Amino acid sequence: MNASPSIQGAESSREPTAKMGFLALLYALPVMFVFWLFFGWQRAFAVLICTTTVFFVVSVFWNLRRHVWFWITIGFAFLLQIPFVLLIPWANFSSHFSAFPFALLDYFLVYGCVRLVQKFMTRSSYQIGA
Repeated sequence: MNASPSIQGAESSREPTAKMGFLALLYALPVMFVFWLFFGWQRAFAVLICTTTVFFVVSVFWNLRRHVWFWITIGFAFLLQIPFVLLIPWANFSSHFSAFPFALLDYFLVYGCVRLVQKFMTRSSYQIGA
């Protein structure tokens, strides 16, 4: 007999988030490979962290994908990654686990940017429509 509708709904809502980690890594690998060729594996690892965190933020706010301002904000977030990659001395980390605090900081930086713009855009849309 088929599973109950609530169980089927839970599986279908989990499906995009279950695949997002793999897709973020898959999309970040070509960018990482280019940086590995030109700048070495330390910078490539930093690019992998930054690109993956931006893709995770996109997955969190995926319901906003139809808004142009969302993609402009994501583009701006990618620009914010440049100093993060270039200014942190990635060669000083003894293991990849020691870079985790920077990845967490990067995630919250990008998340905060999107949340701030979302708050501003929803507030301004109410004022325009009033």
